[in-house]
Amino acid sequence: MNKHLSVFKLLARSTILKILGILAVMVAAEVLLFTRQAEKMAGYAVGFFLEDIFGESFFFVCLFVAYFTVGSVLCRTGSRPGSMQTYTLQRLGISEYAIMAWQSLWNLICFLLLWAVQLWTVYLLLQNFLAKHPDAGFTQHHIFLAFWRHDTLHALLPMEDILSWIKTVITVLTLSVTTAYGAYVTRKTGKGSVICNVMLIEAYALFNIRSVSGLIYTAIIVIFLLVLMFSMLRNKYEQEPDESGKEEEPWAES
Repeated sequence: MNKHLSVFKLLARSTILKILGILAVMVAAEVLLFTRQAEKMAGYAVGFFLEDIFGESFFFVCLFVAYFTVGSVLCRTGSRPGSMQTYTLQRLGISEYAIMAWQSLWNLICFLLLWAVQLWTVYLLLQNFLAKHPDAGFTQHHIFLAFWRHDTLHALLPMEDILSWIKTVITVLTLSVTTAYGAYVTRKTGKGSVICNVMLIEAYALFNIRSVSGLIYTAIIVIFLLVLMFSMLRNKYEQEPDESGKEEEPWAES
């Protein structure tokens, strides 16, 4: 069990500061974009919806960049052949299946952290706007209306939309497994990043799809997830790494 916990700790130490840095930059950029656009729109003579502030400020461009960067970081963690990090994972003497399982769990935590930070950032910015502009005529009810009407906001907080909750949960689980599997493929072949990049872009597009089409694409994601899980289970029966500790360190050559 100590070896398995060592894998989890290694993955966390390797990425946590990078993830927190990405999130900090994302929040700072979003606050700046939202504040500038909100002050501009507060002076409009005609009415507007709260969600219009996000659309006209390119607010969610920051989310996409942060999301893609986080996914890329996770996909590349422990993936470079010959690196100290990869060598340490191999020296722990556990299967690639176990490494992918722990990496999937850590990736899931990171994606959930991204979701939580983005959700609270949006909510607090809207609350601040209501407090600074009480004469704009918005109430707490309008905040939840914004979450219902705007596709990306609705994906962040689907409320009573069960279909969107299912789609979001499956998407996050798939991303967690995909990035872990991509790191494994990169360790073995050096080409796993292609899998990650394609899936990251497709998943973000699916994240914003609602109604019946969302159900169809969710089914596609489920099938993709099952294929990846089958690949992970098959890796369990691959040859275990050499536990003798006699393998030559890749950096020891003169």
